[in-house]
Amino acid sequence: MIYAHSQWSALLYPVLAGVTALAAFAVVWSRLYPDLARYPVSAMEPSPPSLNWGGWE
Repeated sequence: MIYAHSQWSALLYPVLAGVTALAAFAVVWSRLYPDLARYPVSAMEPSPPSLNWGGWE
């Protein structure tokens, strides 16, 4: 970017596109499989004791 004298938009737009795509995928995935993982309700809640905490038992 320095040698090509590019603007910040040359870096900003691809990063924003990637973040937007990842967020959209996460929203769709969480809507398709809502019971796949049970996350803690609060930050102070301890982690589950099992390594298999994603719901597949």
